[in-house]
Parts: sequence; C-alpha cells; structure tokens
Amino acid sequence: MMRQPAAEAALTGEPVVIHPASRNRGFRYLLRRYARNRLALIGLWVVLLIIALALFAPWISPYSPIKPDFFNTLKAPNRAHLMGT
Repeated sequence: MMRQPAAEAALTGEPVVIHPASRNRGFRYLLRRYARNRLALIGLWVVLLIIALALFAPWISPYSPIKPDFFNTLKAPNRAHLMGT
C-alpha cells in the first residue's frame, strides 16, 4: 500500500494510515515542526505583539478613549501628543 498525504487520501476515499510511533512524538516535536514554518512564526510574532500592546495599553496611551478633550482638538504634535490630536 502506498502512503498518501491526508488531503489526497481524503479526496480518494482511502483510509489514512497513521504510524503508531508518530502519535506520541510530544510537544518538542511540535515546536520543532512549527519553527520550520516561517509564515507560522511571523503569525506568532504578530499575535504576541498584539497581546503585548493590549497588556501595556494604559502605559502606551494614558488618555481615555471614551472622554473627549475638546480643549486640545486639532493641536500640533507636542510632548504630550506625539502624533498631534
């Protein structure tokens, strides 16, 4: 019997044969396999960056997103507001 990838086997209707030793390879095997995929690593870094920004949001932007500050509307960039208002 010739071994086929799972996607091809699903299309042909043949059962997928999984070797018993490959079921218990462990977490280290998964990390090694994940580290080989560059797109997966980029996605991991993007997710970690979003989580870090969410955790440090009060320090990154200490101003309230709900309460408007009408006295500083459309001001030029300064030390308090690096991108302006």
